[in-house]
This record gives sequence, structure tokens and C-alpha cells, in this order.
Amino acid sequence: MFEDPARKPPINWEFTWANLYDPAKYPAKLVKEYYNIRYTVLKFEFITEKGSEMPASLPESKLLNRLRLPELVAGKQVSLASVLDEIHSDTGASPVFKKYIIEILMNVIAVRPGEWDTYWLTHPSLRGYRERLGKINCCKSSGDWMVPDIQKKIAPKHWAEKIKVSPAKPSMLENFFMLHRKTSLEASARLGRQIVLRPYDGGFTLVGFVELDHAGDEQLSIRKPTAKRLWGWDRDGKPARLFEWDPGKKRHKATGNAMPFSPVYEFNGDAAVIKMDLLKGNKTGHENEVVETWFPPLYQ
Repeated sequence: MFEDPARKPPINWEFTWANLYDPAKYPAKLVKEYYNIRYTVLKFEFITEKGSEMPASLPESKLLNRLRLPELVAGKQVSLASVLDEIHSDTGASPVFKKYIIEILMNVIAVRPGEWDTYWLTHPSLRGYRERLGKINCCKSSGDWMVPDIQKKIAPKHWAEKIKVSPAKPSMLENFFMLHRKTSLEASARLGRQIVLRPYDGGFTLVGFVELDHAGDEQLSIRKPTAKRLWGWDRDGKPARLFEWDPGKKRHKATGNAMPFSPVYEFNGDAAVIKMDLLKGNKTGHENEVVETWFPPLYQ
């Protein structure tokens, strides 16, 4: 029920007019009509929570209350990855409703991606999530989840369970939620952050430079003898693995196009040990074989 802002309420602040949607009258689309509450006979049933005298809330309202969205609006730090996990794991609210909320959150993430913990999700996993979401063309309006015909078409399995009829085959949208219910975006973001930050504990040491010889070819100049991989910047200005140790020739060989006159570094830590430790603590819901693809070249 919504108050009509164009109509002044009585002094006692009682609602006189209401903007209501009747799904029995308009089962195919959301049509809100004004009703004068004083002169309209409304049939209603007061429903309480099981075992309580408290008024019952819709599953959608319960989910919305768990999402901490008021904190997000107030500018407080909120884990959007955990909010998305909460939406995925919920089985009571309408999938149409959940898809609409996710669309809003993805728009929030797109505006300032670096401010949310979803920033730590790997590009392939986040891109795959967006692509799967984008293939489901529905749920663009906030009230679609109340419309019976939309529910039947977009979320037939949930609708059949709601009205207690024979089970229906899940739709693409319902399969989307069942898929992501098995994994955790929050745990994935936390792991992604550790994959990036753990090498900083070991650090890098400057061991030499990339010079040019008289022919203009790259020439590695080592100031500190080492047999480790060497890292630096390639000709595109991106961090890269530039040299590998050749045990047969007892020298480094180029594995990338190094930027001329740039420094090269060796990693002080043990990437294999760090990787093993991170995989051991994998709580993302993904198999380790999948998670291994998230690791950058330093770990390979």
C-alpha cells in the first residue's frame, strides 16, 4: 500500500487513499489502482508467524532485511560478495525478485568496482557470472515478482511449489541460483585477495637490468648471481616473467619481451608453498582444479 503524495492526508495521518495491485484482476502485468480506503471493502486475512502472534512477513521481505542494504546506502562498509551469496542461498523468496536485486547490485559494482570486495574476484569468474546473468533477460521492474503470469513463465518451479501443484521443470533463472548456491563469492573474493597479497610477505629483490648490446638486442645484466626466475616489465609495460634459468647452459634464457633498460627482480618467497597453503584452505565451493586457474604466472 502506498500513500498518494498528491493527496493531503487527514490531520490524524490516517491513510485515506492507497495504490494497490490486485493479481487476480491483472494476472499478466503490474497495474496499480487507487482505492479510497474509507469506502472500499477489502477482504484480508491476518497471518502470523508459525508459533507466534507476530505478523508474518513475506519471504522477499525477510530476505531484504538480511541483506544489510540500509548499511550500504548509509555508506558503511558492506561485503557485496556476501550479499550476493545470501541471495543465492535463499530458497524462499521469488527468483524473479532475487534477480532484480542482483541487477541493482551489479550496477552498483560497475560504477565503482574498486570499492567492493567483489574487486578481488578473478576476471574469468566474475566475467562468467555476468555472462550467465546477462543471458537471462527478465526482471527489469521491481514489481514483476508479484505478477502471476511472469512468475509462471520465469520461475515455474518456484511458482508450482508456492501454489502447491505438480512440480515443474526449473527455468534458466532457477538453474542459475541452484548453480551459485553451491559456491561462495565471498570466499572466492577472500581467496583472490590472498593470492595477490601473500607474495608481498616474501617480497622481491633487485638482481639486475635489461640492457641492449651493440646490435640492439636485449642483454641481461645480472648484478647478483641467482638461478631463480626473473620478473620485470615487458614492452607493453605490464608485469611479466621475463627470464628462466637454463640448468644445461648455466644461464638465464628469455621467456618474454623485456622492456629495455628496465630492472629485473627475483621472488624471495616459495610460490609453490604459498599456493599449496592457499589451496589447502579453499572454502570457495570450487574444486582445486578450478581454483588453480585463478593463480597468476608467479605461481606457475
